[in-house]
Amino acid sequence: MDSQALATLMLGQTATSGFERQVRGLIEAAEANLVRIESQIQDLMGLRDRERELIAALKPLVAPIRKLPAELLGHIFLLAVDSASDWHRIQWLERVLVISQVCGQWRRLACGTPRLWNRPLKVNLGKAPSDTYLATTKTFFERSASLPIPILLAGETPEAAPLVKCIYGLAPRWRSLSFDDSSLSKLCDLPRDALPSLESVNLCMSTEIPSESGGWHIMLCLGAPRLHTVVLDVLDAQRFIMPWSQLAHLTLRAVEESPRGSVQTFLRILAQCTNIVAAEFTGMVAWSQSVYSAPLTPLLRLEKLTVDFFCDAEERHIMPFFMPLALPALRTLSLSAGGYSLWSSADFTQFQRCSQNIQELYISACSLKPTDLAPLLAESPHLVKLTLNFALTEAGLEYLLDALQYKPGTPAVAPRLQRLYVNYDMMSKYSQEMVQKTIPSRWWSAEELDAMRVPPVVARWEAFNIYCLRPTAHSYSAEFKLKLIQLRSEGLEVQVA
Repeated sequence: MDSQALATLMLGQTATSGFERQVRGLIEAAEANLVRIESQIQDLMGLRDRERELIAALKPLVAPIRKLPAELLGHIFLLAVDSASDWHRIQWLERVLVISQVCGQWRRLACGTPRLWNRPLKVNLGKAPSDTYLATTKTFFERSASLPIPILLAGETPEAAPLVKCIYGLAPRWRSLSFDDSSLSKLCDLPRDALPSLESVNLCMSTEIPSESGGWHIMLCLGAPRLHTVVLDVLDAQRFIMPWSQLAHLTLRAVEESPRGSVQTFLRILAQCTNIVAAEFTGMVAWSQSVYSAPLTPLLRLEKLTVDFFCDAEERHIMPFFMPLALPALRTLSLSAGGYSLWSSADFTQFQRCSQNIQELYISACSLKPTDLAPLLAESPHLVKLTLNFALTEAGLEYLLDALQYKPGTPAVAPRLQRLYVNYDMMSKYSQEMVQKTIPSRWWSAEELDAMRVPPVVARWEAFNIYCLRPTAHSYSAEFKLKLIQLRSEGLEVQVA
């Protein structure tokens, strides 16, 4: 019954018993119809959901990514995992697990790609491993097949014996190894031919090893023919016997003030590194006397040298470290010392003449005077970048700015210098006029360079930065500030504060 017929019935009838039965019948019919309609709606909604599920299941089958060759898809997996190589958060582990759980095809491809599982894995040997941890660790090593693996060992206790056995059983596959002193004795017991894949070692010792532990000398990694990088963070570097001659990269850090961190120890080790390319020595205790006798040590491949001296309240000499060194391939030298370090211009000049190709020089906290700077700059014909970090006296800063001014008709100082960075304390001062002379003497706009018939005798500045610990020590004119803005617009990286 439609709404118009219902309205007619309600207007033309009185509330008799027959009328009431008729209305109740209509209500029951409408309710039954409503139940039928709702049932139909539920069926349609179920059908809709099934169709949606079918579409969702079918779409991946025609997705463009399914057309990629397995080799290309595997490479994409590697790129995704390589972007997360943090040792501590182990993001690579999370990503490779996600990739392997997307679908059956991806899982088969991921599990069959050993390079996906060949990532740094921190193995905790400090406690008894659970069955799940042990099984998972073994699975990761199995899926990386026979590829060399990076290992980080943390602690080592008898309770971890099953895991220790697993890890050391894979020693022929170790590519890089980071460990602490808890693993040292067991590593020293490895057979000489047990580390054919090892390329780098990082040892951090928090305690001193007793002399009776394995004898006075510690023989480590002698059977590692591919070893080329070593980082030793130790108390007593001279106790280690390693294949120094095959190393290309060496970092030695003395972890506390100790005579065993003396310069002599570091120099003896460096002299054995005949193929070294980059070396970093920190925490060396400098000499209390300036005399040190040692044969000249030529290291023909050393390109980068970083040295950090420990100078306490007693004045100490740092130049004896450089006196026996001849480094013809040296390009970058970084030298840091305390305020009590003593500089010898004659000794450093001797070193520069045996190492004439230095292009980048970084000096920190050495209090250089004009008499120190003059020979240093004079013996730097190839210097491109100079950084002086709180390393100048007030007179030294004034001399530097004056010396670097190129004056036509006079020999150029450091003619190839392009980048200058000076940090100084609030006691040092210079005049605005000094900077206004130094910068233009080695700066030309692109248009000016194009118009020159003869190239400049000195290199053009790329960077000129002088920074004071207290910027308010100087006030500059508005004209000077506008000039700096103009120089930046022309391409010069300049900061004067």
